[in-house]
Amino acid sequence: ELGLNLSYKPTPSVLLSAQLLSRRAGEMYDGSPTVDFALVDWTFASDTDSVWGGMLGRVKNPLGLYNDTRDVPFTRPGIFLPQQVYFDRVRNLLHSYDGVRVYTRRYTDYGTWDIDAGIGQGMLDENVEFAFLNRDFGGELESDGLSYVGRIGFETPDGVWRLALSGARVNLDFRRDAGDPIGDGDISIRYRIASAQYNAERWSLTAEYMEEPFEYSGFGKPLDAASSTAQGYYLQGTYLMR
Repeated sequence: ELGLNLSYKPTPSVLLSAQLLSRRAGEMYDGSPTVDFALVDWTFASDTDSVWGGMLGRVKNPLGLYNDTRDVPFTRPGIFLPQQVYFDRVRNLLHSYDGVRVYTRRYTDYGTWDIDAGIGQGMLDENVEFAFLNRDFGGELESDGLSYVGRIGFETPDGVWRLALSGARVNLDFRRDAGDPIGDGDISIRYRIASAQYNAERWSLTAEYMEEPFEYSGFGKPLDAASSTAQGYYLQGTYLMR
């Protein structure tokens, strides 16, 4: 991965940020530069107890503990994020979307609450078609309507515990080409993650559980019978050496 990013604050409450990414990963990504994110982040209000803001543009998806920082290498607990939850095969769809995101951070005596909610169009490429249709057909796979994403997180004042629940809903629409052996169809995808992390002075433990129900309709056999629920989870430890 090679990223070129730029951030600029024209005013104390407005941040402009963007990143151009080149990524080589087997046959999935050939290194062609793409706009990974490009957004305006506006802080509506801020005081000692809370922060309220919103983002507009190509915005990162607030999913799990790592997704919205997965492009920042030193935030990852390894070269690759755990693939049971953060699928690199459909990285672009998971990482960002074109739309809006609103957020708030609340500071209390018991800890910090983070709440994010977003709506927009998901980022599709041929890897998404391979992942859900098993090949790159001649027809077009596109977003069907708006996608929704949200996360609620909590961190104790000492940073020892981080907890989060997040989820997304995406609908995809396929329009077949004349030579395709499947019909026009739709894919409904739900994506849910429960996250927990414990941080000690020099080590931490992280566990996340993912559930992804997906449903096919209109394609005909055998795809329509392939509707299912994918599940994934991991437990990972890290140790900070002096």
